[in-house]
Amino acid sequence: EIEAFGFYLSKHPVKYFENLFNKKQIKKLSDLTNSHFQRKTDKAFDCLVVVNNFKERVSKIGKKYAFINFSDDTNNLDCICFSEVLERQSAMPKMGEIYLIKLFLQKMKDTQRFVVSKMTRVDNQRNSKLSYLVNIDSKKINLEVLTDFFSSFDSGENELIFKFHHLKHEITIKSSRGYNINIDFINKLESIDGINS
Repeated sequence: EIEAFGFYLSKHPVKYFENLFNKKQIKKLSDLTNSHFQRKTDKAFDCLVVVNNFKERVSKIGKKYAFINFSDDTNNLDCICFSEVLERQSAMPKMGEIYLIKLFLQKMKDTQRFVVSKMTRVDNQRNSKLSYLVNIDSKKINLEVLTDFFSSFDSGENELIFKFHHLKHEITIKSSRGYNINIDFINKLESIDGINS
């Protein structure tokens, strides 16, 4: 969609993965580009982003670095990523891949720039034990449809946490089985009536 139209017709890809993470710990790119925020911060922040553009370069001393444009559902951001981070990647980032990145704002005398200090790909999490929160509307959910859905997917490492309300109680249940969570899995899960993930 982004290649064809320059924007997403459906929801932004990072929205599918937000429930894998504590939303309180994830910063939106629009927060980081706020001038008031930039004046006050000297911390590193985690952001859930998609790669829009990746341009690799080599320094005069032969070290790789890259200019990367990231986006989330609020903004785009140009960043620089140095060899220490790139060398830890199993493959170079590609357009459309989704990452959890750690960013900090490097302030220099006359300029400033966002620097990537860590990158973890999250749309290919077969070996990472992440948890995905599934909110269930107990009045709407068809348990037979939900059971059929889960039986149609292979086992994996990701844990599901189901949350629903009964009377005045909030009930949380962890899945005993793990799943491979990807965009296809999340899309189909969210299409089930009574699921508010």
